[in-house]
Amino acid sequence: MNRISLKWVSSLMTIGAWALCVTVITALTWSYDLTPGAKAAVVRSWPSETSLQRSEDTARLLCFLHPKCPCSVATVSSLKKLLAESDSADRPSLTFVVYSPPGESSWLETPICRKCREFPDARIYRDEDGREAWRFGATTSGHVLLFSRSGQRLFTGGLTASRGHDGPSAGQEALRLCLNAGAAADREYCVFGCSVTSSGIAPSNSVRTGQIQDSEDLRVSR
Repeated sequence: MNRISLKWVSSLMTIGAWALCVTVITALTWSYDLTPGAKAAVVRSWPSETSLQRSEDTARLLCFLHPKCPCSVATVSSLKKLLAESDSADRPSLTFVVYSPPGESSWLETPICRKCREFPDARIYRDEDGREAWRFGATTSGHVLLFSRSGQRLFTGGLTASRGHDGPSAGQEALRLCLNAGAAADREYCVFGCSVTSSGIAPSNSVRTGQIQDSEDLRVSR
């Protein structure tokens, strides 16, 4: 009986340890999924020193992406649905600002960039070393900014409720309202994804003077 009891105790301890490990791993996974990216001071109006073009004829929508961030696939999908719902006459011009290390233009050939090319008349801008992201105050892949025709910020934040979440979110509803009514959102929304700068700080002093080297603006036409 003692041997049998010891076996049962040993089995129960093993099961308990396994269950504890599963619980801890699950908790850590949920914690990671629900932890937003770092925040920075996002511009309130279109910065004069940016190399990105802005037309006064339409509102301007920017989506900052890390091309190898799997979490941001959900952002691109959500954005596609939102724009499909909006009136084509009032649809903002769209630019995907895609992070790239210096000299690595091949980063524009990832699956997420191919999804970006499915958007009619969108632009894909290779943001070398995250210079433009830093100019606008975007630190995390999936950060979306909407500017009015006059260059005033209407929306800032993410479109997913957690990392890789492809479903409804408060950010999506707020951007939908901005697109339909032209009104500014009342708050910022958390962004979940990878960093879109090399080190999370200003890439170089040249950013502050508007100097940028070897970046590309690729027009996607349909």
